[in-house]
Amino acid sequence: MTRVAAFWMVAAADAAMPGFMVTLENVGRTPTRTSLIGVLRKFGAHVDLHETANAAGEPIGTIIVTGHRTGSIHIQLHEFPELIEELPAIAALVAGLRALGVQPEKRPDGFTIHGPGTLSGGVADAAGDRGLPVTFAGTALAAGAPSRREDANGVSISYPTFFETVARLVA
Repeated sequence: MTRVAAFWMVAAADAAMPGFMVTLENVGRTPTRTSLIGVLRKFGAHVDLHETANAAGEPIGTIIVTGHRTGSIHIQLHEFPELIEELPAIAALVAGLRALGVQPEKRPDGFTIHGPGTLSGGVADAAGDRGLPVTFAGTALAAGAPSRREDANGVSISYPTFFETVARLVA
């Protein structure tokens, strides 16, 4: 799954941004993206799927995500088996979320995010990972205080205009 689609889906699911809804068109429903949809639904998000085509056996369509966070969520590694290779990134993710005021609990089989809560803002270090700046930007959008991401240059590899896009949407 591209982290681009994942960012917008997770940003919409966060009810700290009331009324935020994202419509993603022409999106493939890969197994990883389908796993993410399941996790967002566990978190309380409303996710609507509308299949419009099929390409090489993969459903293609529109995904509409609307935030409606209900509480805590425990994300287990078996829900995203490809993350096992990214355990250092998970540790950086948990540390970065803590720096922004989220209270994740790292566990041997994944992590738990307790919520809803109040985000404090702060400085999150992406630790060289190209996807974490995107995650931290979404968290920072919901924070009530200024936030900064360290080592955020890697995002330009997968989404060169990401920060410009976010700036336009929140202006």
